[in-house]
Amino acid sequence: MFGHSLYGDQKYGTRGRGKQICLWAYELGLIHPITKEKLTFSILPEKTGSWKILD
Repeated sequence: MFGHSLYGDQKYGTRGRGKQICLWAYELGLIHPITKEKLTFSILPEKTGSWKILD
């Protein structure tokens, strides 16, 4: 979406200037190549550094 930069984006954004980009995959899923079982992993980041914005 236009006008919604990533937090910490040094090139295109203005939010969080001077900080690291905060990218996080909350949930990842895949199909195991041998067992064909669907595997899903999810976790939230610790609220330290740039992630303090989650407070």
